[in-house]
Amino acid sequence: MNLRWHDRAFAELSSAELYAIVTLRERVFIVEQACAYLDADGIDPVARHVWAQTDAHAIAAYLRIVPAGDKFDEVSLGRIITAPETRGTGLGRTLVRRG
Repeated sequence: MNLRWHDRAFAELSSAELYAIVTLRERVFIVEQACAYLDADGIDPVARHVWAQTDAHAIAAYLRIVPAGDKFDEVSLGRIITAPETRGTGLGRTLVRRG
């Protein structure tokens, strides 16, 4: 699987990138994990967004990096996701290392 890595501030995200990120987050956290919570928690605008994209432009893995002081005293990683079709490939480990 060929992947292209991205690392952007919220203001740098295109509308298509943001839509793809939110779609994967909803697909995994809300639908798959049945975790009913408000995903728009106010942290995205201050976070950095890191993801791997396939040749077909699908997001294979994603996380956000939250600056120190915005949620916790330390820098933190959040919303860590691998798309169901990429699980078991080691992509999650690679994603966290990049974060």
